[in-house]
Amino acid sequence: MSSRPGGDAEPRHGWIGSPVDQLEFDRLLRGAGTFVADLRPGATLHAAFVRSTVAAGRVANVDAAEARRSPGVVAVLTGAELAEETVPMAPMSRPQERFKEELHVEVFPRHVRCLAVDAVTYVGEPLAVVVAADRYLAEDAAGLVVVDIDPTDAVVDAEFALRPDATRVHAESRDNVAVSLRYEKGDVDEALARDDVIVVEGAYTIGRQTAVSVECRGVLAAPGDDGRTEVWSSTQAPLLVKRVIAEVTGWDPESVRVRSPDVGGGFGPKVAVYGEEVVVAFLARRLGRSVTWVEDRYENLVSAAQARDQVHRSRLVVDRGGQLVAWDDDFTVDVGVHNPWMVGVVANTALHLLGPYRIPSVRVRGTAAYTNKTPTSQYRGAGRPEACFALERSLDEASRRLGMEAWKVREVNILGAGDLPYEQGLPYRDGVDVVYDGRDYASVLTAARDLVPEEAVAELERLRDESSRIGFGMAAYMEATARGPTEPESARIALTPGGRLVARAATGASGQAHETMLTQVAAETARVRPDRVDVVTGDTDDSSIGSGTFASRTAVLVGSALHRATLALVAQARLAVAEVLRVDGAEHVDGGFAARDGEPVTWAEVAAWFEPGGPLAGRTPPAAYESFAPPTVTWTMGVHVVALSVDVDTGAVRVLRYGVAHEGGRAINPRVVDGQIRGGVAQGIGGALFEEVRYDASGQPVTATLADYLVPGAGEVPPVRLAHQEVHSELNPLGARGVGESGIIASGAAIASAIDDALAEFGVRVDRTPMTSEYLLARLPDRA
Repeated sequence: MSSRPGGDAEPRHGWIGSPVDQLEFDRLLRGAGTFVADLRPGATLHAAFVRSTVAAGRVANVDAAEARRSPGVVAVLTGAELAEETVPMAPMSRPQERFKEELHVEVFPRHVRCLAVDAVTYVGEPLAVVVAADRYLAEDAAGLVVVDIDPTDAVVDAEFALRPDATRVHAESRDNVAVSLRYEKGDVDEALARDDVIVVEGAYTIGRQTAVSVECRGVLAAPGDDGRTEVWSSTQAPLLVKRVIAEVTGWDPESVRVRSPDVGGGFGPKVAVYGEEVVVAFLARRLGRSVTWVEDRYENLVSAAQARDQVHRSRLVVDRGGQLVAWDDDFTVDVGVHNPWMVGVVANTALHLLGPYRIPSVRVRGTAAYTNKTPTSQYRGAGRPEACFALERSLDEASRRLGMEAWKVREVNILGAGDLPYEQGLPYRDGVDVVYDGRDYASVLTAARDLVPEEAVAELERLRDESSRIGFGMAAYMEATARGPTEPESARIALTPGGRLVARAATGASGQAHETMLTQVAAETARVRPDRVDVVTGDTDDSSIGSGTFASRTAVLVGSALHRATLALVAQARLAVAEVLRVDGAEHVDGGFAARDGEPVTWAEVAAWFEPGGPLAGRTPPAAYESFAPPTVTWTMGVHVVALSVDVDTGAVRVLRYGVAHEGGRAINPRVVDGQIRGGVAQGIGGALFEEVRYDASGQPVTATLADYLVPGAGEVPPVRLAHQEVHSELNPLGARGVGESGIIASGAAIASAIDDALAEFGVRVDRTPMTSEYLLARLPDRA
């Protein structure tokens, strides 16, 4: 029996929870997707940006005279010229008041020019833009712009940046602190002073990464037939792009329309709004022509938002039986020259350091520092993998010190059915108390053991060669998903001629199968087959309420908004049926409606009543628009397990077995859920073993190509076994929980745990990511 939405599979009602094929597959696998680079209205002009080649300095002069005379050049715009007609970009968010007060949050945000004017602060910062008849002419002319910069000392280490004598990254700032926060519950100092406990101290580093989406950034802007400026951007947040363009230029927001076509991966950095998006829109309106810019991979690696880059200094206190007594963590985040979300990653890290365990006393201090590195933003997990790495590495060291199995230490401390729901005694970022709303995390730990069982590890050990060592590791994680209540999303749905339902949402997709998911929600709620539903996403004309697709929130927020809208649509249609058939009420059934003692009425028949000549002609057919914001986040939890080999002669690591046990919500499409987790694991393996953005002492990036910034291929990612435990959330009508980051959060910690196990005979203790072959070889004895 086919599971395709367009096939003949039953049931008609019950599409939520069905593993139907992704509707996007056919278009994308045939190469029929439409990305920004595919959009080329007639006579489109091309932009090329002139970027800083030094990390820090004062701009003495920008001479564009020769570039303006270059063949095919239509315009050149410098930072000083743009500054005369625009204002800087403001931060994207501010901390909620209760959260700010109780976690003692201090924020020192940046307002950022789209093009640098007086100073440059990182390699790759845009200074000017050239517009020409084609990309080649624009790039050639950009090379003719002469930029005179007086270099100054670059700051490239976050901990150094926080020293009183450090050079200020931003001359007008009092120091290099971007964000600071702290909280404490219980009495950590008392726990540290006890003589019947073990104190495990550690310093853990999580390397800097970037998303490396298959599709780099891109934007096209053109004058619309209605006088508006139309923008197409490879973004996760069309409404935010529209807002920022209007704020920076001073334009009426209603004069801007933003759409996201197919987006070839986002993972967080495409939630940020970039100066290039504003500049291209500005140029299109000024020139009265369509203008496009598509980022190349070099630009992507040096100027697109980066992430991670944290150092944790931790103390974990345990008693002799392995019971957690206290947890003390002081961490630093390198946010580069700015971060549009400022508090986000720091707060996520601080809150997720609590893990899925009972920890009576906790003290956390977090500081974000400005450096002369590329700006940062959210990246899949956004602070959660870093927190997980510090806590789980400390638990592994505690188990070693106690002589206990790693499983046992976690089993002693993990929250079980009798503990949940579990109140943590502090507010989340939305100002609402943190309450883990799961069912039984201990059972997830048990389920994970079966995914990579002991006999499988023993078989790997039997088959290994002389230079290989086999190791097993695990790590547990928490994830707050679907943040509310001040960040609603919206959706609309309408009955169209012929009886089809068309659902629309301004939030676009970047590979998460939103079209499929929303189709299933509408089909289930309307009790129609999915092939009777069309879904359109990524157009700001369809809504003014929303932020974007990030933080594992779209299925919960947009899905719930569409569910509400579809219920309203059904109610309108029932009233129409009752009126036309002159009955007191109509029952909603599969495929349409049934009046008492009457024949069923299909959606197509209802639609026909509103057409000329129909009994309801001249009236507006059923249509509804709804928004949804949950009261607070809903939590997911899981455990990663891994078996791997380490070649002690080369330091090479091969991940051989991988499993994720996961307590999530109601799966709208189980196949999509599986894909999200497996994709996260693939990225997690990359971050654990290969990926790191590196800079030299002068702030020059040394990983500016994919020959230097390494990503995993199919050969580095094994099949991933999954075990799901569905616990429906009570915070949204679908019972869903987010899943987009569950595959990446614990991967680094689990792989580090397995490497420790593999190299236990050599006393190796992994304390950072990525765990490259060079890093491991430096810790292994010379076997020669």
